[in-house]
Amino acid sequence: MSELEPQLSSDLIARSLNYHGQMLQKTWESEKSDNLQKMGINNLEFTVYQQRQKYLSFQDRGKRLKLQQFIVKKSNELFDPNVMQIEETRSRPVDSGHFALMPPFGYFLSLDKTSRLQHLFQILKIGDAIISNVTTKNNAGLILKVVCVGLENVYSVDDLNVKAFCPTSKLISAVDKKNQSRSFMVNDLVCCEVLEVIPECEKIICGMSGTYSSIHRARLGLFHPEDFPEPYKLAQEPRTEHYESMLEKSVGFNNPNSINCLSNSMGLGQLHFSNMVALNGRFPEMEYATELRQAQATKWAFRSVADGIEHFKAGRQTEAFQ
Repeated sequence: MSELEPQLSSDLIARSLNYHGQMLQKTWESEKSDNLQKMGINNLEFTVYQQRQKYLSFQDRGKRLKLQQFIVKKSNELFDPNVMQIEETRSRPVDSGHFALMPPFGYFLSLDKTSRLQHLFQILKIGDAIISNVTTKNNAGLILKVVCVGLENVYSVDDLNVKAFCPTSKLISAVDKKNQSRSFMVNDLVCCEVLEVIPECEKIICGMSGTYSSIHRARLGLFHPEDFPEPYKLAQEPRTEHYESMLEKSVGFNNPNSINCLSNSMGLGQLHFSNMVALNGRFPEMEYATELRQAQATKWAFRSVADGIEHFKAGRQTEAFQ
């Protein structure tokens, strides 16, 4: 690759191609020639696109082509590896009153276990915290069943039967609520950090020594049910509401300071509007998607007419003409 060409994330590009299919690959190759081969992106299977294909309408083919042309044109910004870097200076909200407390988003979706398992091993990375049940104890270490991933951004996996292994050399003493030390036992809950992920055989190696992250080091080791993250606890309740209705009832969601806290937690602060430098300002009008603007205008017009009819039915003539 030429030194003048920007370094792009081959992983992000491969995932985008897998999602959008051969049409994006052809568009990319027509604009950038052998760029994909130089980045080592070969033998794409397009499995995600094949799953989506039956839901794509032929009438929207032109819109999809414009989207793919946009992706290729803006590839330097979209696939900049710096976009994926997490800044250590990002601040988090001090208490839950600054954000909506919700179950993990997967709680509201009807997804098959195979897809969820694949997604888990795509997002799981070294240093992540996992909370697990001890199922077997032997001289080599502990065999665990993973209950959930993460202490803040929680991913509930207790129904997926995900196994992990913690070697004896990576164990620490099990300290209970009374500050008494003991050995780990079957059915104990433990918190570990991920040391190695092997997606091909769905294998996770973990430890309790806090090798990679100091953020959750104090919580590694014996874990107590009352210490489960609030999103996980909410996910154990029967689902009686849709995501939107539950979100709007949340005190944190209706806190006017939540926008500032969200901006800070994403590393944007109050000076930027996007993690992508090219989007930190007004988008050029010549690059607006005309069809999208027309579709939005049509939906707004229908909504306005529907609202007007409702006002008429209720006898609110003044509001109906607004």
